[in-house]
Amino acid sequence: MLIVGTAEHPLNYCFERGRELEYWTMGYLQSGRITTRTASGRYDRAAGSVSLIPPHTAYSLEWGGGGGVWFERYAVFAPPANWNHLLSWPQQDHGLGVLSLTDAAEIREVEDSLADAMQLLRSARPCRLALAFNRLERILLMLDEINPLRGHHQLDIRVRQALDYVARYYQSELNIDMIARHVCLSPSRFAHLFRSQVNLSPMQYVERYRLERAAEKLLSTSHSIEYIAHESGFVNAFHFSARFRRHFNQAPSKYRISPNH
Repeated sequence: MLIVGTAEHPLNYCFERGRELEYWTMGYLQSGRITTRTASGRYDRAAGSVSLIPPHTAYSLEWGGGGGVWFERYAVFAPPANWNHLLSWPQQDHGLGVLSLTDAAEIREVEDSLADAMQLLRSARPCRLALAFNRLERILLMLDEINPLRGHHQLDIRVRQALDYVARYYQSELNIDMIARHVCLSPSRFAHLFRSQVNLSPMQYVERYRLERAAEKLLSTSHSIEYIAHESGFVNAFHFSARFRRHFNQAPSKYRISPNH
């Protein structure tokens, strides 16, 4: 079960929910300020904060001061069992999981992925639910990387900028000089830093990212393999098919019919 939507409310608006909801709720506050109250306490949230509310938790939301409306994106979902490790967030006296985003790339990732998930669920695509869950999982995995309870090594800001650059321009020509220039490093210094944190060379990561986006397109569209190869940044369908088979151990045409995950 997955519902993704938006809520925009004027000043002095108040929303309450009882304990009857049996699903998880994730809320991303895109603008404004709100106060979340539970039986255990209250939490004042600013734009860029993400809350995670467990099932059967009574809570209320209300305007938290400041000017203008508050705008929130949310997802109500029943997580697969293998997501349990992604749902343990820092809690304070209020009993809610809360993480705050400050990096522009992380903020854009959450906003874009929630918007994509909402549009997918409203589409007529046969795999729309699976694709929408994929967007939500992407958010949770990204948030897991900054979750202090998980103890992950934080990526260097320049590596995160490089990852964001690849996500934006993977359909175009990319090389290590271009990416290094974007993050203001020499190609050799950038390559060393990137491999030390991602465990792949920059161009290995670019190819993997392109193949993963191509795999999504194979399952969610009826476009030809030649078209998908071009849209995913490959020079031709022959090169794309060879690299796809090596990565997924299946030809693109077979993967489209029966993906071997």
